[in-house]
Amino acid sequence: MANLNWSKKYKHVFSYSNKKGEFLGYRFPFYNSLGHRKEASKRGFDSERAANKALLKIQYELETQNSSFIENKNITIDEWIKVWIPYTQDNWSISTKQNIESAIEFHISPLIGNQKLSTLNKITYKREFIDKLRQENKYKESTIQTWHKIVMRMINAAVHNQILPSNTLTGFKFDLSNNVRSFTKDELQQFIAVLDSEDIRTQTIFLALLKSGMRKGELMGLRWKDIDLTEKYFDINSTRGDYGENKPKTKTSIRKVYFDDSLLVLIKKYKAYEKERLLKKGRILKDEDYFILSSRNLPIQQSKVTYMFRLLCEEAEVPNITVHGLRHTHATFLIEAGANIKYVSNRLGHKNINITLDVYSDVLKEEEKETADMMGNLIENL
Repeated sequence: MANLNWSKKYKHVFSYSNKKGEFLGYRFPFYNSLGHRKEASKRGFDSERAANKALLKIQYELETQNSSFIENKNITIDEWIKVWIPYTQDNWSISTKQNIESAIEFHISPLIGNQKLSTLNKITYKREFIDKLRQENKYKESTIQTWHKIVMRMINAAVHNQILPSNTLTGFKFDLSNNVRSFTKDELQQFIAVLDSEDIRTQTIFLALLKSGMRKGELMGLRWKDIDLTEKYFDINSTRGDYGENKPKTKTSIRKVYFDDSLLVLIKKYKAYEKERLLKKGRILKDEDYFILSSRNLPIQQSKVTYMFRLLCEEAEVPNITVHGLRHTHATFLIEAGANIKYVSNRLGHKNINITLDVYSDVLKEEEKETADMMGNLIENL
């Protein structure tokens, strides 16, 4: 162990030497809330002043009764995960629990599990987690973003439980606009031309998604009682995946989404078709029935909708933008047509308008340019 030379200027600060040169550090003894003796220490500073500045911060935390931050400074992400999951999993749905545990086991723990919570920063996180996932070239950007949300959820819980003073990853942003894929006008025209020749269930599924901008899980969670054929709106109040039905994650996801007359005609036609089809099998269509049932009268599965969409894209000879891409197409076309961004955000069920502004920033930039030209023309034509 290196010899410590205590500073004459700053109490608890010392200097030491190793193969790389001479450095500074601090060692500060304290008693925690249980009366146990602990020691805060850190090395590697390049000056007495820097070491003392860091020590003063520690002393301040202790004086303001934030000793838990000091005590937990060496806890790793894996160690926190073992505490966090049992503590909070009772509030998770089955699908959420499986998705989180899978992401942790196969991606989060292997890449950053050994990182200390207290020292994880944006640069390290991007290099060791985000960039390495991207380098594997087998994950969609949206999937990586989902795993990032799990990490943020986990770290925010550490802040809430006073393991960390703050989330150092707050403000970490993906370039969302580059990841949005929607149909062009020509592609959409080709897609709809193929869709027009499909059976009424297929038409209803994809035109409802396209014209409402709702999420796939929201469509699958709709029941006939949630569709107002007089006022022409979907009352979105649940979401359904392959593991069952759940309430939407945010309050803003619970909303009414209005639709046009052409979709109204299609839904009425589809309802009549469903009544007749079920009646032949000795069943009556009920308000509690799911809006979209399979041919075997079971709630349709996400994988089935995904498969149907892929086949439609192949036949139409357009890119498979994923089913979620229909939601982006809906929003992009509305914004390009000059729709109020606030109302677009409401239709999408975004938590706040800033999410909409971030996701569709490229489209909005074009609208800003057109607005500037419009103002110029107005002045010129006075």
